[in-house]
Amino acid sequence: MASTERTNVNSYAMASYGPILEYKAELVGIPISGEMRQWCEEKEITIHGIEFKMLTYCTIDMDKSGTVRVYGHWIVESDETSCKMLWEDFRDEGCVSKGYHRIEARMGNHKIPWDNWWEMCSTTPVDYDGHHFDHPDICELWFVSRAWGIWFINDDSC
Repeated sequence: MASTERTNVNSYAMASYGPILEYKAELVGIPISGEMRQWCEEKEITIHGIEFKMLTYCTIDMDKSGTVRVYGHWIVESDETSCKMLWEDFRDEGCVSKGYHRIEARMGNHKIPWDNWWEMCSTTPVDYDGHHFDHPDICELWFVSRAWGIWFINDDSC
């Protein structure tokens, strides 16, 4: 390893309900050669005092000036409470068709554009009015910045 090598962890995003985080780090000072990907794939990292021996994937980008940047991505389990998704602002839309009642809720603690809204929405469970749902029936992104879950509840009164 060259003495100028360093790893700059510059971002993280929630990858799914759990919480699962994806860390992205630019790998700086590595030799620009055909072995960049192999070097990246063998890179270990310490995040918040925890050593990760294996990364999930690497990306190599080149900007308009020809500068090559190598990024490592680590998807890891975490106990960071800031990454716990929840459903809030429930709306009861009433009967929407024969036998079905519709509810909607906004996904809380979601950080656009960093988090994968689709993965977060489709893996976040909820308990509502005596019903448990492992995930919404439909996930939608409203107004570019709000992820919403939609559930259809069997309702004989509809």
